[in-house]
Amino acid sequence: MPSRQHLVFLIIGLFVLAVPSAFAAKGGGGGSTTSAGSSTIQLVMVSSARASTAAKPAYGDQVSYSVSTGRTDRPWTNTRCYQNGVLVLDDWRGMFDGYILSQTFPLGPTQLWTGGAASCTGRLVSFDNGGEKTLATTSFDVAG
Repeated sequence: MPSRQHLVFLIIGLFVLAVPSAFAAKGGGGGSTTSAGSSTIQLVMVSSARASTAAKPAYGDQVSYSVSTGRTDRPWTNTRCYQNGVLVLDDWRGMFDGYILSQTFPLGPTQLWTGGAASCTGRLVSFDNGGEKTLATTSFDVAG
């Protein structure tokens, strides 16, 4: 039976996923760090689940992004992680003043990600005219 804290995080996570999904259209992006125009996204370690803080994220760590863009005043970030080609994390955060939830992404656990390494992509996204546009991406590996 899930704990009360897990249920709260699940409800918040569903809310966060629902907001950008309501505006989403098929987007692009991927690969190593890229940018479009003046937009950039850079991974930032927030906390480490390991005894010593490392530069490379591991399962259970928390990350965020440093973003910059002149293309929108309400940028969003999306983190997607895969294990053996299976999507195990797909999470969204608003990176603008007034966004009421955390701008931190926990790297597991999820219902499909109970441990181990993963390959992840962070995207900087804008929602304009009802469509999703990827402004910049960064890729990173998560240690198990």
